[in-house]
Amino acid sequence: MQYTPHNYQAYCIQRVVEDPAIGLFLRPGLGKTVITLSAVNILKYFRWQVAKALVVAPKKVAEATWSKEAAKWDHLQHLRVSTVLGSASKRIKALNTPADVYVTNRENFEWLVDYYQQAWPFDMVIFDESTSFKNSQSKRFKAAKRIRRFIKKVVLLTGTPSSKGLIDLWAQVYLLDGGERLGPSLSAYRERYFDPDKTFTDVVTGDWFAGSVQFVASRELFSGVGNGDFAPYEAMTRSMLVTVLHRLEGSPAPGGASGFQDVPKGCWYSAAADWAAEQGITSGTASSRFDPDAPITRETLALMLYRCAGSPAVASTGKVEGFQDGEQTSAWAREAMEWACANGILGGDANGQLRPQDNSTRAEVATMLTRFVALTTL
Repeated sequence: MQYTPHNYQAYCIQRVVEDPAIGLFLRPGLGKTVITLSAVNILKYFRWQVAKALVVAPKKVAEATWSKEAAKWDHLQHLRVSTVLGSASKRIKALNTPADVYVTNRENFEWLVDYYQQAWPFDMVIFDESTSFKNSQSKRFKAAKRIRRFIKKVVLLTGTPSSKGLIDLWAQVYLLDGGERLGPSLSAYRERYFDPDKTFTDVVTGDWFAGSVQFVASRELFSGVGNGDFAPYEAMTRSMLVTVLHRLEGSPAPGGASGFQDVPKGCWYSAAADWAAEQGITSGTASSRFDPDAPITRETLALMLYRCAGSPAVASTGKVEGFQDGEQTSAWAREAMEWACANGILGGDANGQLRPQDNSTRAEVATMLTRFVALTTL
């Protein structure tokens, strides 16, 4: 089929060809795919400026949309499209297949970055549905940030760049310009363009946890308990904590049910509990039990944050033994507690007590989570 672009499509093709980084924020049905493939064709076969293009898309889009679109139009039928999906062996085979455009799903993007590391071969990357990268704390965004310097041309595709608020724009635009327009960090973006609006009647300026509460609440990781209260001194439950960690990762859909018998399907924390079990962040408290209403202890909190960080290697620092009650730390939590103490996520109280088996308050969790985010943000 012959392709005759509309004026806006011709303009978009030209901009993709000419600009090193561009976001095509066009409504569905306006031809983002054919626009981008037409630009790839010009860059590859007429200007010789691109060797390999990578498309990162939702799974169903990655499976067929891009290859079908290339086959549909006469001027694109010579483009070779390789879908990088399936098992690891199938993905590697697809990557080793000569092609012009490689298409993978967003769930495999982190694997792809780890697979190539410093030898990143794609000089053009197209993020199809760029809102998949809107969470600056997600592993997906951090992976993109790691390899951004190797990419000569970036294209963002979406029809709804800020469907849930302008805060969604920062991470997406950062992939275009490295923070030049909206600031080098999400915090800088917030401070420059947004007014704080998360206040609680029981949190006042001067409270040792006030800054952390503002941090987690403004990022919608925590919410209040009603009537304008945060309840800083109430114990944090296991269901509350997995919900917060799930939000921190962008609330990804779990692959399946966890099998916890005490997690009702469809309840407010079920997706978070299923995700946490799937990611190895928690295995429950007993066989097939999650114990959602049980308070989270300080050592269990440290363990779950440690697993969220990828369980990094920990040198035997002896930080835990430095506290008067450090020997009370359970053996299963020792490595995580060493990591948390060594990285300043967890500290002692005014009396030099670590209190590993005490329940964590909402204020303590907010503080530890704020430190965790600072530690793990690239």
